[in-house]
Amino acid sequence: MKNKILLSLFFTSFISSASANEEIIRNSYFNYIGTLEKTYTSQADRQIELTIILDLESKWADDQIMNRELEKTQRSLGDCGIGINKVEFIQVTLPQKFKDQVLVNNPYLGMPEVPIGLEGIPERKLLGFLFQKIKPYGSAFAINLSSVIRSERTTQFPSYRPLLGTFWISEENSVHTNVPMADATYSTLAHEIVHIMGDLGHLENNTTRNLMGGSDIAGKNYSLTEAQCEAIMNHFF
Repeated sequence: MKNKILLSLFFTSFISSASANEEIIRNSYFNYIGTLEKTYTSQADRQIELTIILDLESKWADDQIMNRELEKTQRSLGDCGIGINKVEFIQVTLPQKFKDQVLVNNPYLGMPEVPIGLEGIPERKLLGFLFQKIKPYGSAFAINLSSVIRSERTTQFPSYRPLLGTFWISEENSVHTNVPMADATYSTLAHEIVHIMGDLGHLENNTTRNLMGGSDIAGKNYSLTEAQCEAIMNHFF
């Protein structure tokens, strides 16, 4: 049974020690700036933490945009009785090396983001990269367990495993109006997080709007089904 919970976004924040982010400090694809942690008040039965690598030169660095998308994500997860109680923002700027790497388009080299992960990223169950638009059509994807398994069906291409549990969203996907068939309650941030938490794909041919809606005519909103909530509980917790 879904447990619908309204989650508040009141929080306190503080700068944490850089020692917790040695992977990003050493990773030559990032210029480390600092770390900000925000805690949130939630009455949800289950609590999760997020770590986000935040490009300070992107629209994601706008507090109004970030808070709006986190609030939408809280609402979606609240359908399943889940709340976000802490977000760790690892603040960075992106050198040209990062931009050049994500533009690599050689299928035999695998996903261009894999070398970024191989150089060292924090070990987290949910690790997001929110950054400026670099690819012509932008970026919005998540690497869940099913993605990794599919990538390892052949040894011809590099495995996605170094990116397991990560999601990558460029700034134009910080607004629902850039997502086809999405209403104002929809968030790409929530969508990619749920891909990982439930090891879920897109919900096709559905008759009502859903957070994980695909290209069907029903469209996308914040909501999750009982079955999707069950998948999240079984896979993530």
